[in-house]
Amino acid sequence: MKEAPEAASRARLLTWLFVAAVVAVVAVRLNQCSRLTVNSADIVRHLLYGLLVGSQGTAAAGSALMELAPAWPPTPWAHVPYNYPPLALAFFTGVSSISATVFFAKLALTAVEGVNAYLVARLTKERWLGLLYLACPVSVWWISREGQFEALQNLFALLALLALKRRPALAFAALALAIQVKLTAGALLPLLVVVAWRDHRERLPVCALAFVAAFLPTAVAAASYPAVEQVFAYSAPMTYNPYYWDLRAGDVFAWNPGWLIAANQVATWGMAALLVVLAVRSDHRIAYLAPLVWLAFLKAHGNVEFWYVAVFPTLVLPVAEPRARRALLLLWPLLDVRSLIQLLIGPFGYIGPDLGMPSAFDPYTLPPGL
Repeated sequence: MKEAPEAASRARLLTWLFVAAVVAVVAVRLNQCSRLTVNSADIVRHLLYGLLVGSQGTAAAGSALMELAPAWPPTPWAHVPYNYPPLALAFFTGVSSISATVFFAKLALTAVEGVNAYLVARLTKERWLGLLYLACPVSVWWISREGQFEALQNLFALLALLALKRRPALAFAALALAIQVKLTAGALLPLLVVVAWRDHRERLPVCALAFVAAFLPTAVAAASYPAVEQVFAYSAPMTYNPYYWDLRAGDVFAWNPGWLIAANQVATWGMAALLVVLAVRSDHRIAYLAPLVWLAFLKAHGNVEFWYVAVFPTLVLPVAEPRARRALLLLWPLLDVRSLIQLLIGPFGYIGPDLGMPSAFDPYTLPPGL
C-alpha cells in the first residue's frame, strides 16, 4: 500500500522538476532575445523587408534593399532581392507591423519554438523530449539569439506529422506551407506519400489537391514579384559550408578552425552511419529517408550555415522505434557544438556586421519618403 503514495510523490517531484526546468530554459531564451545578434544580421533584413512590404505591397520584395532604401544602415545581402519563400516574408511583415525590433522578432520566433516543443512532446508522448527540444543549444542560440527562422519551418512540418495519421490531406497542406518557408522541408514529402499510399490510398487525390492548393501564397506572391525565381537564383549567395564532405576544399570552410571542422565531420558522418544502421534494422525504413537526404544536402551543398541543423528533429520524429528516436534527438546537439560553446563562453568565429542599433529594443523605421 505504501508504493502508491511513494509513486505519487515521485510523480509530483518529477512534475515540479519539469516545470522548474521549463522556467529556467524560458528565462535563458528571453535573455538571449534581449541581446543583439552577433553571428549574423539576417533578422534585420527580414524586418526591413517586412516594413517595405507593409508600406508598398509585396512587389517591394522584388527589389534589393540598396535600391529601395539606400539610406538604411548596411545590411547583409542588401544588393540582392528577397531570396526566401513568401511565407517567411509574410511572417516578418506581420512581425514588423506590430514591432519592428530585433527583440520582438526573436520573441515571436521563440514563441513558435515553444509551440514546437509542445508538438514534439505530443508526437512522442514524452514531455522530456519536448523539453530537450526547447533547451537544445542549437535552437536557443540560432533562434532566440540570432533570430533565424527555422522555427517557422519546423512548426508546419510538425503539424504535418501530427496530422498524417488521421488527416492526411491536412498533413500535405501543412507540408506545402513548410516548403514555402524553406525548401528543405521537402525532404519529408516521400514519407507522406508512402504513408498516404499505405494507409489512406483512397484519399490520395484529395491529398494531392490539398498539397497543390496550399501553394496559393506563392501563387499570390508571384503575381507581384518573381517569388519562385528569386529563391532559386539567390538562395546561395556565397560559397560556405562548415560541414562539407571534401576536406581538401579549404575555401568552403572559410574561418572555421580545424577542431571545429573535425567535430562537424565526426558528428555528420557518425550520424549518417547511425541512421543507416537503424534503417537496416527497422521495419519502417522510409522514416529514415528524410534525415539521410537532408544529411546528403548538408554535406554536398555549396552554401550551408550552422543554423540549418535546427530542422533536424522534424526529420527524425517519424522514426517509429522509441529508443532510436530518443537516441537521435539526444545526439542532435552534437551536430552543432558551436552553439553550445557560444552559449557557455560567448561568441567566436565569424562576427556579423553592426545592426545599426544600440539595443535589440530599438525599432527600425522607414526612411522619409517611403
